[in-house]
Amino acid sequence: MTHSFLSNFSSDAIQLPASLLTPDAANPEKEPLKHLLISSPQAVRSTIYLLHARGYAEVGVWSPCYQLLKVVR
Repeated sequence: MTHSFLSNFSSDAIQLPASLLTPDAANPEKEPLKHLLISSPQAVRSTIYLLHARGYAEVGVWSPCYQLLKVVR
């Protein structure tokens, strides 16, 4: 059984500092951050579109989805 540790989380409650909303060119000291999304292709695409809708990143800046193979031991 899968249980989400964020089941009571409301993304509407997030208040981002203005420094995080500043474009990279205007904030040269901002450290680059890379995300790794691991889930079904549909869930990854949905997350990418959600992040785009919230103004976080353009859809086209993400690398293509890759399918991971399960290792059977």
